[in-house]
Parts: sequence; structure tokens; C-alpha cells
Amino acid sequence: INVPDCYADPRFDASVDQRSGFHTRCSLTLPLVDHRGGFVGVMQVLNKANGVFDASDETLAQALAAQCAVALQRVRMTEALIEGEKMRQELELARVVQMSTLPAQLPTLAGYDMHATFLPASLTGGDTYDLALVEQGLLVVLGDATGHGIAPALSVTQMHAMLRMAFRLGADLESAFRQVNDQLAQTTRSSELPLAS
Repeated sequence: INVPDCYADPRFDASVDQRSGFHTRCSLTLPLVDHRGGFVGVMQVLNKANGVFDASDETLAQALAAQCAVALQRVRMTEALIEGEKMRQELELARVVQMSTLPAQLPTLAGYDMHATFLPASLTGGDTYDLALVEQGLLVVLGDATGHGIAPALSVTQMHAMLRMAFRLGADLESAFRQVNDQLAQTTRSSELPLAS
């Protein structure tokens, strides 16, 4: 849009001029369009030094607008890549935390050979297991919270920690299960984390 006299154009909003003390005489406004034809912004050129903007100014501005659109798109893509890398690092940290809750060594129990493998489908997820000797005998835990990612991993890690703590405090299997289940149900209702089973 080439406006030779901004104050004569009803579309012009003079409030910025009034606040800043600047006086806009003429303007040339062009859309910034990315390589897919998507609108990514606007470029505006104000107050040509001698007169008003003409056809040659419009041609030059179109070339500049194309370059600005490319630059803006690159900045946005770079920001998206940086965000993606941050998320990958956070998922990797969550994976390390989740893996640290798994038993480092399986218990030894006469008459049993024990083996466990943990192969999550993604960096983190809602799966866990535990094998431990408790006062009542061998504890076998298999946990699976709905979904993949940090929220299900937090849910099963929380369940795992609460269950271990209940046994350390001397709870029997039934009361430990009830206490952990009730606490998880209360926590997941308030935070909308997926339930572990």
C-alpha cells in the first residue's frame, strides 16, 4: 500500500505520531511472505527524503520485503530448533531420573532366577518396574501410566518412590498399596497427570 499523504488517508492512525512527536508524511507498506506463501509480517517504509514513494521505490521495497521475510523465517526456524533442543535435553534429564529409579541390582532369592529389561519406546514414558525383597517376601512391581513423555514418567516415578517409602516405613503390602493408590489418585486428579497402574 503506497500512501502519498498519510493524514489525508482515512486508514491512517495518527496516535503513534501524537505519542512520539514524529510526523508521518507518506508511507509504503508491504506484506512479508515466506517461501510457502504464508504471511509472516509487515514491512513499512516512512517519509521518503524527497517527495513520495514511486513505482521504482515499490520495486526496491518488494525486493527488501522478500529478504526480510527470509530473514524473519530463519530467525523463527532457529528459535524452533533451539526450543526443540531444550526439550530434548529436558527429556534426556527426565530419562536419567526415571532410569535411576529402576533397581540397580536384582534381589537374590533361592529357587528363582531373576532378569529384567527396560526398553522404553521413547526417551521417557510411563513404564517402570521394581523387584525387591520386603518383609513380606518378593515385591514385583510393573507400572504403566498412559502416554509417553515427561508427565507419565513423573507419575510412575512418583508411584515408585512412594511405594518404596511405604515399605521402608514398615507398611504391609495391602496398606502400602492403598496409601500409594489413594495418594496418586488425589495427586493426579489435582494435576491431571496420567494414572499409573
